[in-house]
Amino acid sequence: MAAASKISVFSAETQTLSDETLRKIAALWTSAFPTPPTRDRFAEAAARRDGRDAAATREKIHYVLAADGTCLAAARSFRREVDVGGRPIIVLALAHVATS
Repeated sequence: MAAASKISVFSAETQTLSDETLRKIAALWTSAFPTPPTRDRFAEAAARRDGRDAAATREKIHYVLAADGTCLAAARSFRREVDVGGRPIIVLALAHVATS
């Protein structure tokens, strides 16, 4: 039987995350969703964190780190206003990413 790997699970408001943590999460997103070389997922996440978007939508990032610090999984949750039958309703939106 193989030894269990140690992981750490976190949930944090996006605006509290360090550049180091955001870079790990952005690296996962880049590998999971290949993008053109001109697209920088870290810069996008940092802009949300440093701007008003993350605070206004109450964005949180839920992530799993391996013992070596590699991001194994990440999900972004945020509030979104949608129109339902002509009435605005606030819903919790999720964006998920995971690796094997």
